[in-house]
Amino acid sequence: MFFDKILIIVRHGNTFRPDEEPRRIGSRTDLPLVEETRSITAARIIKSRGLFPARVFAAPLLRTMQTAELIVNELGLNCTIQQIPEFTEIDYGPDENQTENNVIKRLGTFYLGRHADLNEIIQRGKDEIDNWNNNAAAPACWNVDTTKIIADWRNFTDKINKGETVLVVSSNGIIRFAPHILLPDDFEIFRNTHNLRQFVKTTSAETQYQEKTKPNSTANLNNLKVTTAGICIFVQKNNKWNITDWNIKPDLNFKIADNQKSSL
Repeated sequence: MFFDKILIIVRHGNTFRPDEEPRRIGSRTDLPLVEETRSITAARIIKSRGLFPARVFAAPLLRTMQTAELIVNELGLNCTIQQIPEFTEIDYGPDENQTENNVIKRLGTFYLGRHADLNEIIQRGKDEIDNWNNNAAAPACWNVDTTKIIADWRNFTDKINKGETVLVVSSNGIIRFAPHILLPDDFEIFRNTHNLRQFVKTTSAETQYQEKTKPNSTANLNNLKVTTAGICIFVQKNNKWNITDWNIKPDLNFKIADNQKSSL
């Protein structure tokens, strides 16, 4: 099926070893990748879709540039990775480079005060993180210019050439705003249903939703987080953007068989 434009967005790979406690790293913490497998697997999934970007962009941090390099090499692309400062991760303010437990406690204390009940403090901190993950609403003490990030995504996609496939490697705090390139009604549908449904191709070659039940899942179904080396795919047809895939998780056992190769 022909699309006017295709945008592939990949989150950077792992920056913490299995024996390390993850921390909330933003624009001021420039960590390298600790392994290559997830990023290479992401490239193989992209290849299995028949997608080969003409241009590749990455935020100018070690983790995003290294991820982009691994993908470019695995896909065999002959292009230079272009740095795009607009898509550098957000600044988490006083929570930069802190463990999640410390972040939750500090956020709860920020809003309720240090003399509040500890359980209430922790719950308020968790509520703030949930609001960030589900609604992209940042706590007041983080440095997040939502309006600018959304405008940057829209400006970037406007400049993609017709018939072109483009790859962007960025981070979680930035990627969650990319769906705002959709029309407002389409964005609301996506925000409310993207983890309840999955996109499938029908015999009419039109992309539609198919219900996907999660009877045993306790996770919030509207979470906008993208896993490390997770893949999101946007397509434009007739000047209208749609999301065909959100947060494809790289299966480390993924292999491309000749009969599995497909394209959009």
